Amino acid sequence: WAFVRMCAASIKEMGPGSRADTLDDQFQFHNWCKLINLGKCRMITLKRLVKARKQSLKQVGLHEDFTNHLPADTVSRWTEGIEAWERERHHAEIENPYAQVVKHETEGQARYRMREAERLAIEQGAPRLHDTLPTGCLALGFSIEQQQYVTSFLTRYGEGTLTQGQASDIQRKREALSRQIRLFRSSQLVYMPGVAARLAAETVARRVPIDVEDQKLWMPSDFDANVRQTVCSPGFPAKEKELRITQCNDALHAMRDCERGLRTYAAFRRDETDGQAVLTRSQSSIKTIEARRDFNADKYRHCRRALERLIRADVNNMTGGGFDIDVLMPLGEGAAELSWIWANETGHGIDVVEGKISRARSNRWTEEVNVLEEEMRRIPVTLEERAIWWDARRESENTELGADIKEGIRAYAAQQAATQRTLVGAFRAIWEAGGIEVDEAEDWNE
Repeated sequence: WAFVRMCAASIKEMGPGSRADTLDDQFQFHNWCKLINLGKCRMITLKRLVKARKQSLKQVGLHEDFTNHLPADTVSRWTEGIEAWERERHHAEIENPYAQVVKHETEGQARYRMREAERLAIEQGAPRLHDTLPTGCLALGFSIEQQQYVTSFLTRYGEGTLTQGQASDIQRKREALSRQIRLFRSSQLVYMPGVAARLAAETVARRVPIDVEDQKLWMPSDFDANVRQTVCSPGFPAKEKELRITQCNDALHAMRDCERGLRTYAAFRRDETDGQAVLTRSQSSIKTIEARRDFNADKYRHCRRALERLIRADVNNMTGGGFDIDVLMPLGEGAAELSWIWANETGHGIDVVEGKISRARSNRWTEEVNVLEEEMRRIPVTLEERAIWWDARRESENTELGADIKEGIRAYAAQQAATQRTLVGAFRAIWEAGGIEVDEAEDWNE
């Protein structure tokens, strides 16, 4: 009916008979247009199919890369849980496999556990070398590293454009950093006696003063493995390694939260917001989330490099690629790629939900390919069936019709059947002209 709205002004002036004839003509023309446009529709379908096949291969490959790093029983358990939920999702007792559950020891929890162990050891007679325990010394060093990063970032990106207030704030940050570094050195020299010679040599070699945010702290991971044991007290490098692992996990978890936030916020802005002012404010919020994500990415890189030096091994991500984070904002969820941030180096501690989403995404594109192939198959099959339908109507069962009427019916039915078959040939010409190969051996009767 939407197609004949343009005729409303004319048919309202017609009588009942003329109006019915005009509407019949319009409807028949509309049906004919739909029929002849099937060729163009299949061109669009074929283009969608080419895209779907590429996405299917990519998503299936990404999911296989992801699951190949996991134990077979883990993948089997996932698959069984998802299939059970898909069959019985209306039952409340079936747990949603896509519910977000994150379980890993945070840096704060690790610090508390290690401090409690050190306190118990002292109560049992272990010597206390300094007022600051080893875990507290390392935690202070990590805090200084983070403040150095922030101060360096503000100085580097605000150079030449800082206001007086911003410059004063950076100066205060540097003064606070200097005090914290002096406090850190007092405990560091106890737990890392060999670092004194390195600091003295560094001071002698320094020809020009450097900013406090550029000073190297000389953590255990900054020394080579053959030197570390002579520089550090026993067990101190192992404590750093334990804390670095939790730092990597925390940074990955924070990046995952930011990525989920970007997806959710982008969908909300697309569906729920309107107006330039609101969109401008939302863009500022997105940039804030992206800045937090990039900060945690840098933190992960730094902690990862330190961890590699501590364990004397090359820790590769699961695809062997770089550290680039997937920017999912321009992509739809179906085209999103599984990033390295959803799994750690060993293949354990993975983000379970993202692994299941990866499976759903690969299944979605596989289904899309099957649907599009079926749509393509049905176009010539439909036209052939319509031609057979017209062939069956060449002979009228009405015995009262004259010979001339029957001849007209046969001619009209033959013409319609020929038209359907001609359309198949015309469509093939269109598809081949568009650079799309058509399988001549396609079985239309399936």
